[in-house]
Amino acid sequence: MPINHLKFCKHFCDKYHDRYSDTLSDDLIADVVDFTLNRAPFKYFSYDLVQEHPEFCKQCGACCRTINCQYFNGKTCDEYAVRPHACAEFPYYDINGDCGLMLDPGCRLSMKLAELILDEEFKKTIEEWQ
Repeated sequence: MPINHLKFCKHFCDKYHDRYSDTLSDDLIADVVDFTLNRAPFKYFSYDLVQEHPEFCKQCGACCRTINCQYFNGKTCDEYAVRPHACAEFPYYDINGDCGLMLDPGCRLSMKLAELILDEEFKKTIEEWQ
């Protein structure tokens, strides 16, 4: 498993531990993060979800660097408004039917989408455990 992937998951385990340690066990917190981000990302993350939240993107170029986009000028995308589909779907992936969210802690869009979904999942989990 890549180091960025581990950092991404650890960030959210730590975040929700700080927020919910008095309500939920560390094991349950880790299970919710793991299930949402690793074991069933297809259930939570979609191309449409990425398109619904353009405000989360800082146009940092993480997607450009990942796919070696010709429109990347070294800092930002020169054609952001009409960027290719592969760029527009980042950080969502769909490879041979396996889909989910690229867990890159350097991508604000990825971090904010994960936080959005995890916040919902933790609300559900707390309701179930009360």
